[in-house]
Amino acid sequence: MFSLRWLFVLVFIWLACDLPFSTKPSAEEDLFLVTHDYDGRVIREKTAISISWSDITIEDFKEYRIEKAKLVAGDYYWVDLAHLPDSLTTSYVDTLDDDGTFQYRVRIVDKRDQYRHELSEEFVVPNISSLYIPDHYIHLETAFDTKFIDNGDSIIFRPGVHPGNHDLLGKDVLVTSTHGPIITILIGITSQRSVISIDRGKLDGVGVQNGSGLSGGGIWAGGTAVVTNCFIRNNLAVEDLTANLQIYPSGHGGGIFITDTALVTNCTIVKNRSRRGGGGVAADEFATIRNCIIYSNINDVAPSGEQEYPGGGLFVSNHSLGVTIKNCRFTRNRTENTGGGIFIGGLATVTNCIMNYNYAKLGGGGISVGAGSSLDLLNCSLYRNGSHNLFSKEYSVSSPGTIEIINCIISRGNLVDRVNNKFYSMNSVYSLIQEATVVAGPGNIVADPIFMAPEQSDFRLDPESPAINAGHPGNEYKDSNGSRNDMGAYGGPYGDDWE
Repeated sequence: MFSLRWLFVLVFIWLACDLPFSTKPSAEEDLFLVTHDYDGRVIREKTAISISWSDITIEDFKEYRIEKAKLVAGDYYWVDLAHLPDSLTTSYVDTLDDDGTFQYRVRIVDKRDQYRHELSEEFVVPNISSLYIPDHYIHLETAFDTKFIDNGDSIIFRPGVHPGNHDLLGKDVLVTSTHGPIITILIGITSQRSVISIDRGKLDGVGVQNGSGLSGGGIWAGGTAVVTNCFIRNNLAVEDLTANLQIYPSGHGGGIFITDTALVTNCTIVKNRSRRGGGGVAADEFATIRNCIIYSNINDVAPSGEQEYPGGGLFVSNHSLGVTIKNCRFTRNRTENTGGGIFIGGLATVTNCIMNYNYAKLGGGGISVGAGSSLDLLNCSLYRNGSHNLFSKEYSVSSPGTIEIINCIISRGNLVDRVNNKFYSMNSVYSLIQEATVVAGPGNIVADPIFMAPEQSDFRLDPESPAINAGHPGNEYKDSNGSRNDMGAYGGPYGDDWE
């Protein structure tokens, strides 16, 4: 006789098990089929896609659950799209907003939350690595904001004027042009915003103008960004008098503000202005500036009640931990303070640069180093930089801070000598100081450097120049051909790196 005890056990086991998912197939077929209407076409903007499934009925229906997955590193990552409580529903419209390999899944769920599911076929949305403006996107920011732009892709401008202000922060992409910076121009339209802000990837071969950013009128570049082959002109760095200037350097870098380990190379930076420092460029942290022309930039009038700020061409902030400037030209920049060509705060190295015809009202027409700051000046040529300060009389270089001048040429050409000789005797070695009468220190000479054509900005040395083979004899200073260092911008191991 079957005991009640055994009956209780069987009932308990039955209740403990999941109740079966009860389905009733459609009249046509015993299938639950999931399909979509994507046909493999190229997609560059958000696009609707329809998911469909076959008609199927179940007892105690609760809902359909629609899910989508993207294949990443060999694994599918599923996301919930929708819960549909209507049992007669057989379709759902999704949006494709990214490229890659995808798949859909539809779950049919009963009131006990039991379900069966079916999968669509995998489908691939092609990656298009080169996207054009305005062919594919009207604006740069529109392109950058879409998920169709992946790390490593290129956003390419056609010739023309392209207005807008853009924050390219996050993706490692190339922003470039088809025909170069002269006829491909990005123009700012919003006050107190740089035309472009970038902290990854590369900005290459575009013109940037009419910006009015707080830090970098034209461009703000930080992180690991590279800015190359750009023409940066007619931008203004404006000040924000309410900002904490200890952490927010507003008003610096009329053309470009560069920070972190960002690199600016092969750019022309011309006719920009700043309200505080760095009419052309402001730099800090470990930024690098290489093979650039920095021409005719100025500091504008300082805010009311404040002193004018230094650095007509370049301002290196006191936050600098090792800014590097190499193979650059600083010409006809000016400031009402010090450092017509360059002002150095913090730590910096200037190598194989030319500074000519720069002006600073308060001294250091070519270069000035601030108190508590330090500069290594190597193989540079300074020519006819001026100041009207009758007290310092340091036309080319002024330095309340620490400066080491090695293998340099400092020349006033045929202008009247008005220089503080004590300054050079304390700071220079193996350099030619034409504007002095006597220069103490090893290897220093007083002579005409005999440039090839200085009035045409050709500062290569004539074969008769006394600066040839007259620089520091150490191996680390040798010219690229292995001979002893030639003083000036075309000597030393980087003397052939001009582009």
